[in-house]
Amino acid sequence: MFRFETSWTRWRSAAAPGGARSDGVVQTFVTHEGARVELRHMCSQSTDALRRFTASLSARSVGLRFHVGSMSSETIDHFVRDAVMDDRGAVRSWLWTPLGQPDTVVGEVRLGFAPAHSGAAARAELGIVIADAYQRQGLGLRSVEFIQSLAQKTGVQGVKATVLAHNRAVIGLLRHCDFELALDADDPGMVHALWPRTDGGHVFAPEPAGWQRLISRMVGM
Repeated sequence: MFRFETSWTRWRSAAAPGGARSDGVVQTFVTHEGARVELRHMCSQSTDALRRFTASLSARSVGLRFHVGSMSSETIDHFVRDAVMDDRGAVRSWLWTPLGQPDTVVGEVRLGFAPAHSGAAARAELGIVIADAYQRQGLGLRSVEFIQSLAQKTGVQGVKATVLAHNRAVIGLLRHCDFELALDADDPGMVHALWPRTDGGHVFAPEPAGWQRLISRMVGM
């Protein structure tokens, strides 16, 4: 899970549905195995498809995305309801679907917005989950690139990530890129990462767009 800190109004504006086709499609993509898929805005008519997709995820995919071993029907329903954009625009969700099959979901990209208070930067939390059969085919990376294009319009001020403590590969990458790492105070199985650092340590200064490449590598899909 990654969080990008920037202006609340600019994030909402950048992630608004404008620019999509009349059917909600914002872009198309060909996977590494040659499958054609479309990224479309989530709408109320897509809730059943998203529910079926979420229920079909393997335990491994559920663990990586939601940090739990399994999801109850009630939890899945709550996840699906949150994906439908409300009047406040607090959630934006996009669905990957096979070309011409809008009722079959093979991936979801979600931004959850937390408005700022007292002039502080707002937060936009990114979550990506890809169907098991479509993993390692470029959809995860393409999803990150899509969010990057939104972030470039906003002037991202910081990146936060929450990863499993046993995910040594990602933690090693974060440490190499000079993220500030800390175990969760309530759950030692989770690690929180923050860039830029706040603990007075060495400040890693990546070249422009370095954080985008970092996140692309971390997604690894």
